[in-house]
Order: sequence, then structure tokens, then C-alpha cells
Amino acid sequence: MGVIHSGTARPARPATMYDLHIAAGFLEGEGSFGRTGGGKGGTERITASQADPERLVWLSAIFGGSVRPHTFRNKAFMGTKYEHLIKPIWRWEVTGPLARGVMFTLFTMLSKWRRAQISDAVRGIAHLRPKYRPALRK
Repeated sequence: MGVIHSGTARPARPATMYDLHIAAGFLEGEGSFGRTGGGKGGTERITASQADPERLVWLSAIFGGSVRPHTFRNKAFMGTKYEHLIKPIWRWEVTGPLARGVMFTLFTMLSKWRRAQISDAVRGIAHLRPKYRPALRK
């Protein structure tokens, strides 16, 4: 079911139940569950982005993965007096078997919408937004 590459950061410490509940709440609001490369060709992926990397470093410590700076470019600001407002953000990402483990661990703590995203990611299909999936609209 996949290989954890040698360069991938492993969890630094075991997660407590408290950690898992906090992580589920954080990823419910700030996370993204899907696949790399979009469909069957990729693997499972979880990402979360923040201006302050503190919470992301904590996620990396309990689940593994990497925290890297990412420059978000708002095209509406480019070439205007607001271009200086573009600031780097931090992104935590975990893929493959580690991501699958996080998905399965947090599954029951997440909303129906997030559980559907996880199910689709594990099955290798693109996730449809609620307006295209009537069962998720409620």
C-alpha cells in the first residue's frame, strides 16, 4: 500500500487523544484531504496552510510530513500598489502511507464532508463539491 520515502519526516512523538482531537478540529477547518496528481495516478495527501508555522510544526511532530514556506500569489494584487501585501505562508503536507494513517485515525472525528473527501482520496477518485453530490448538501 505504498512506501514511505527515506527523506520523509516521520512523527517525532506519539500523539495523545488530546492531540488527535485538536488536530481533527484544526484540519476540519484549515486542512485539505485529497490526492497528489488528482486521480488514480497519485497518492493520498493532506495539507494545511497558515501564516504562522507553529501549529503546522506541531502537526508535523505528531503525524510526520514537511512544513515549508509557500508564496501565495493573488493575481489581483500583481502590478498594483497592493503587491507588497503578498506574504509567504507556511504549508504542512503529508503524503502516501503517512497521510493514509492520519486519514484513518481522524476519520470518525471529522464531518460528513471531510469523511467523503477522505473516502474519495483513498479510493483514488476526484472529490466532487457538494452541489454535485446531493447527499452531502444536507
